[in-house]
Amino acid sequence: MALNPKHLVPLPIRNRLRGFRWPAGLVGLLPGRSDWFGPPRRWMRIREYLSSSPGQVTEALPLQELVPPHPTQLGAFPSRFLGSLRTSVPPACVFSLPGARVLGAEGWVVAPGDVFLTDASFEGNVEGKPLRDHHIFRVRRGRAPAQRPLPGRCLSLASDYAIGGFGHFVHDSLTRLCLVEGCGLRAPEFDWVYLPRPDTPIVREIVSRLGVAPERLLNFDARFDLRCEELTATSFPGAPGTIAPAYARFLRSRFSPPALRSNRRIYLSRNGFRRNFSNLAEVEAILSGHGFEEVRAHDDPLTLQKCAEAEYVFCIEGASFFNAVFCRPGTGVLLVYPDRLPHAVPYALTLAEAAGFRTFVMKGETVGDAGVDGGIADLHLDPVALEHALKRMISF
Repeated sequence: MALNPKHLVPLPIRNRLRGFRWPAGLVGLLPGRSDWFGPPRRWMRIREYLSSSPGQVTEALPLQELVPPHPTQLGAFPSRFLGSLRTSVPPACVFSLPGARVLGAEGWVVAPGDVFLTDASFEGNVEGKPLRDHHIFRVRRGRAPAQRPLPGRCLSLASDYAIGGFGHFVHDSLTRLCLVEGCGLRAPEFDWVYLPRPDTPIVREIVSRLGVAPERLLNFDARFDLRCEELTATSFPGAPGTIAPAYARFLRSRFSPPALRSNRRIYLSRNGFRRNFSNLAEVEAILSGHGFEEVRAHDDPLTLQKCAEAEYVFCIEGASFFNAVFCRPGTGVLLVYPDRLPHAVPYALTLAEAAGFRTFVMKGETVGDAGVDGGIADLHLDPVALEHALKRMISF
């Protein structure tokens, strides 16, 4: 058996190298181009590039003013989630250009001249994050994979993290279709549609509503970068962690099925996944006593229908909650926040506000010592507090 050269490097050193990034200031001095190895040698914003290069750009949605979320807090709540809210999200555009490459599951757009278009990506829109920290500069993008040519017109709806996270798929990727259709374009009109995505029943149902033939709907394939004869893509829709009402209305109107009833009480569970309730049986017994049915969105093909028919929703903050965007305005939602969740990105709160929900929040206590990762640890939910919270939401 041939020896893999990387095995000559001790594992701890390999792990450190994986986290190393090319210094942005030195990237332009690297030999060759990114279709040979390494990251793109130049970078610009979309409008800057297209001001002097072939292609066109159209504003699809102007700046969107935001109403800050004002959830009803039931007991103590990690207030830092209300401390990083935006008052608006920037304008968003659709652009087309010839000869572009699309890299990886993230769908990074590299224009002719080896120019990375930063504002089409998630990482390029994170406030306060310097360009040098963008993941495109990771050393692990070494030798470039082969290129798959895509003749004709290609639409990319790809976004960072969408292939592995349902929340990013809904919030950051599907919302790009709002911009595309707002410009009078339709996915079935393209020869190719690039949409990296998780493989779950609800995602398959959503994708089926695009009307794109399966052989023309591309998922991520690690063997290839894509080279497009003509690429149409979008700037990042809104802002990372913040969704505007226009996007939420689009998702609901475009993908929610007609409701056959309007009084479901659903529990979007994390059954089988980490960061669940340590006293799960106790929590589920209380929910059942109040008429909540468990919905395992990762394997329930009726999730869209159940969300469209929901009157009340209960969920731990996380990816499962993004299914709720397909619920009607006015739905009552109760979100449980782990008290040691290691971020303060207000994804769930801005989604609930944009969707027009009546939002209630409470905390669960992370189980474990001071060093435990609150993003993966289980949490304990006080049953008395849960009873009170459910009664408060239902009687509101």
